[in-house]
Amino acid sequence: MKSTLRVPFNKWQRHYTYNSLTPLRCMLSLTSNFTKKRGPMRRRRLLFKIFSTTMLIVFSSINSFADEQVGTSTSSLFSSVQKGFEELYSENSYYTEYNLVTDTRIRYYQPLLESLYTGIDAFVGANLQYQSPGAKEKYFDDSITPYVGVRGSLFKRIYLQFQAGLRSIINEDYSGERSQWDPRVILSAGDFWQWSPPQVFTEAYGESTFVPRLDSTPVSTLWVKQGYRFQPLLHLNLDPYAEFYTRDSRSADLGPSMTEVRLGLRTQWVQGGWNVAALMYHPFDRHDTHGDIEGLLVVGGIF
Repeated sequence: MKSTLRVPFNKWQRHYTYNSLTPLRCMLSLTSNFTKKRGPMRRRRLLFKIFSTTMLIVFSSINSFADEQVGTSTSSLFSSVQKGFEELYSENSYYTEYNLVTDTRIRYYQPLLESLYTGIDAFVGANLQYQSPGAKEKYFDDSITPYVGVRGSLFKRIYLQFQAGLRSIINEDYSGERSQWDPRVILSAGDFWQWSPPQVFTEAYGESTFVPRLDSTPVSTLWVKQGYRFQPLLHLNLDPYAEFYTRDSRSADLGPSMTEVRLGLRTQWVQGGWNVAALMYHPFDRHDTHGDIEGLLVVGGIF
């Protein structure tokens, strides 16, 4: 039994109505090739598909945002800068091969510039990564990283951030340099679409992280969910779904690579700025034969 605690991309997880099946077609195109043999050509194809699908998410998000803003007056395009806010992001996973894996961050954001279409924030925060001892395989090194940075946004769905921090390794058995500067550049995009009937949804997210201190970078992640939403209570959603998930990592320091298709059920509670979701799914093509059901507990919020 495997379980994970992950925080959603809460700025993108909204109920948009959109008139294109592009994300679903992308998922079908991607899943048609995921069983091919790995190798250099396979990696290039995978990276190309991650990039091309992320771009489709970007352009689809721009179009949906533009549709929502029809009729907005020019005078309302710019707004006064808002006060700062805190954000919690925690991703805690339990795997048979990796044991407990924790990736948690907390940030304070201070908006510097805001308009209807763009925004710039400065932020300060800290990140904790931890893997419990005795695991069969290494996921990443235990570390604590305080950092500062700046983030730009476009259409409130596309984000480019630059951050710099001091990463300190806390593994007891680590023999290398324990403290080092850790600058990063992260590009991410995601959105949530509802169709007709509105219970049918597509949810997609793509991210690429460039880490200059490593020889093999970036690490890229892409996932696409296609599901059906039941809402038995006002703040409660039940989402059976199919998902394509891929993660390409060329450095053990950034975690493992994996590609799989998942069938699952998400139970989600959303209220105010908080989101709690429990997911149970069965992964396919994990490059080993097993019948495991994996679990995720998603918690996140802005306060």
